[in-house]
Amino acid sequence: MMIWSMHKCAREDAPRRLSLFYDLGKFPKIFIENLFAMRILPPSAATSSYSTLAAVFAEAAIIIPLESWITSIYFSNTDPFSPGEDKSIIVYLIIFCLAHLFQIILCWDALYHQNTIQILGFLFFTTAATAYAVFQGASITSNIAEGDARHDLFMDNPLLALNATKAGNLLYIPDSAQKAQMKAMLLAVPAIMAVFAIGYFAIFYNLYQEFGWKIYKKIGADPHMRYMYRLYQMFIMMIKLDVFFMFGFGIQFLVLIIQLHDPEFAITIAAIPVLMGILAMAIHGIRTENKVITISFMCGLMLANSYFAFKIFRIFTQPEKYQYTKKYLTFFALLSIIVVSVSLGITGLCYSNFGKGLKEHS
Repeated sequence: MMIWSMHKCAREDAPRRLSLFYDLGKFPKIFIENLFAMRILPPSAATSSYSTLAAVFAEAAIIIPLESWITSIYFSNTDPFSPGEDKSIIVYLIIFCLAHLFQIILCWDALYHQNTIQILGFLFFTTAATAYAVFQGASITSNIAEGDARHDLFMDNPLLALNATKAGNLLYIPDSAQKAQMKAMLLAVPAIMAVFAIGYFAIFYNLYQEFGWKIYKKIGADPHMRYMYRLYQMFIMMIKLDVFFMFGFGIQFLVLIIQLHDPEFAITIAAIPVLMGILAMAIHGIRTENKVITISFMCGLMLANSYFAFKIFRIFTQPEKYQYTKKYLTFFALLSIIVVSVSLGITGLCYSNFGKGLKEHS
């Protein structure tokens, strides 16, 4: 009787055990979704949103350690406090790492608000960062080649060769294994970023379909109203890009070019938070359709473009001052001019839509 009862209990418990195993089988997926998303994405977010956010985190987890490794090798073979390109390269490597953190924030914000236009901004930023990685790799590889050439030129005199490779725009790595690692990573970084960028572009169509329905529910079927709303979304996205490029350009000038006793140092320090405040006010001006704030902001953007153009002019007319920073500052200034010019055009289009009914939806 006892044996039969035990068999009966086992048969009755079997479905519960199977259900338990089924629940345990689902647990990793449920756990990962809740842990990874932390409900920072809307409950309606589809798999494509989770996949994109996971890919951005994965890219940062791969690229930032590689960039840190490159920086470490650079530090170990140069004097980071010397007034030359050694210091400049270190600053640019750090900014590159910060760009990946900004990329995570930009992507998450776009996915959370289901903003199709900001996804386009994210794709632009990713493409620009990939191009910057190619530019960075070519520059450092050139420095290594010049360092090797200078060392080989004076190889008969070791002390003279060592001093010859201390020039600011040269990088000599005596350890052949370390040099091979550096060159491999300089090739790997842009290659990995390009692969991820292609993946982001491939998944964009799914995100476009997913987010388009939200805009339809929010704005309705009126094509003109949807056009105005997309312009507003584009404006918000460009403001975020303006923040990164203006802040990044200002930091580079503070660290690399401007001296503490230079009056421009204090002006640049004060200008950065003022610019951030102006950008915040610009969003308020567009949302409330305040013409005075919007026009003032557009004038500020024109002044910003004039500032960047003036800096490029100074870079090429004062070669001794910008000897080791010319390439990177010019590249960054040109990108800043492009971003600010697009912001100016979109702000003008948003201004032209004032009083047409979008204010209630923004």
